Amino acid sequence: CSYPINLITIMVGIDARNQNILDQKYICPVCALIIRDPVQFIGCGHRQCQTCLGNEDQREITCPQCQTKMLRTEVHLDRGFQNEMKTLLIVCYWCQWDGILDNYQNHLDESHPNLTCEYCGEQFNSTN
Repeated sequence: CSYPINLITIMVGIDARNQNILDQKYICPVCALIIRDPVQFIGCGHRQCQTCLGNEDQREITCPQCQTKMLRTEVHLDRGFQNEMKTLLIVCYWCQWDGILDNYQNHLDESHPNLTCEYCGEQFNSTN
């Protein structure tokens, strides 16, 4: 994709047509999409996508919501929240399909295997 890599690398959440009506706790403050692989900042309780954490070499991390600084070791994968998210009702970004988040990736793989980047027009697999 020829779109600037710094923007593409932060757009790692899950896109859905109805994300604007979901509770904001399910929206990543970095990529503004539905959180994928949620991590929780232990110091403040906020969450974001795991990939949106950025540079793994950073020892100290700042929460993008409240600016609280903490050690990287104080950020953990939040499996309980991930399980809660599985039952979110989702409307597909590319068609009228609706269902739970847990089934959304299967829908994308079956119905939209070759998506097109809205920025550069390049096609890619829905799992990328």
